[in-house]
Amino acid sequence: MTGPLTPQPFLSDDRSIAVVFNGEIYNFKELCPTCLSDGECLVGLYTTYGAPMFARLLDGEFAIVIHDFARQVAVLASDSFGTKPLSYACDSRGVHAATYESSLIGLGLEARHVPSNTVVEIALDGGCRETPLGPTFEFDLRQFKTDTLDWQRAFTAAVQKRVRYARPGAVFLGLSSGYDSGAIQSALVGMGRPHSAYSIYSQEDVGILEARAEYSRNVSDSTLFILTEGDLARSHTILQERGEPFQYSQRGRLGMMFDDPAASGMAFISAVAREEGRTLYLSGTGADETISDYGFNGTRIFPHSDFGGLFPNDLEGLFPWQSFFLGTQRDYLMKEEMVAGAFGIEARYPFLDRKVVQEYLWLTADVKNSEYKKP
Repeated sequence: MTGPLTPQPFLSDDRSIAVVFNGEIYNFKELCPTCLSDGECLVGLYTTYGAPMFARLLDGEFAIVIHDFARQVAVLASDSFGTKPLSYACDSRGVHAATYESSLIGLGLEARHVPSNTVVEIALDGGCRETPLGPTFEFDLRQFKTDTLDWQRAFTAAVQKRVRYARPGAVFLGLSSGYDSGAIQSALVGMGRPHSAYSIYSQEDVGILEARAEYSRNVSDSTLFILTEGDLARSHTILQERGEPFQYSQRGRLGMMFDDPAASGMAFISAVAREEGRTLYLSGTGADETISDYGFNGTRIFPHSDFGGLFPNDLEGLFPWQSFFLGTQRDYLMKEEMVAGAFGIEARYPFLDRKVVQEYLWLTADVKNSEYKKP
């Protein structure tokens, strides 16, 4: 979705390095001013810096696979939160990698997931030896900032970079009456970015939705859907036919993603958006896991909260809490990815921008604990 349609794999001039990737590299112009498409920067970065350093330079949401023929290794890299799924398997023929694990299972292989925030190297000399090369991004656990201004700037920049190259009419979000989607829309309105906002009448505060529609009316088309059981059933069927199966971790959600009513609701919105030519979805996923922990001041709002949202003065003994990378973080990211992917829509996650999360971690415990979802 960035630049002209560009075939993959990306190859080095001597064809000794091949790269395929899924996602977006938001700082590709800074890394490679002559590149027209974001993926074009990857071969040069890997050649110059090697692994894992090349991946640490990337600001984006990505899953990357590199075949280095000269060194006879494969390098697999996921972004800070593993927003783009990446599965792999290894057998006597070599390494196999895919966005969807069903592709590997269909080949009779035992698929494994590349963990979030990971760069791993796999030898291709017959042994398939795996060597972890470290994280894609190292979070700094100091807590020293006493106001949220830098977080606000980082969040606005995170939204901006995710829509910078979007074609007109592509951007949409699922708008609730909650904090997270409201913050995304506020950023879009502040930068004058046209978008569509789709809401589903369920437990939402309609008064807040009406106020948001009025607030954004110069740049947003707002639609409120009242879904019937038949609407949800049809969306559920479409997901089963088109989507990638995913089993929830049992933290927060149980069973298969297909059977989650939230997935059916998102599928309904995605179908409408796709019909209207909208293919870039801004998701609020990740805010509950990185900012509130589904709790506040030590009180768990949901049972799967790890520490009741009460941040200590020293994060060393707490970080990473269960849902920072795994648990509901992984579950809800995969729900967003699998549903959006079933309709040819790309999901992007401003709350999981590495700079946004880092700015939040840098806030003092007193600031974090002063209000629910303080920033």
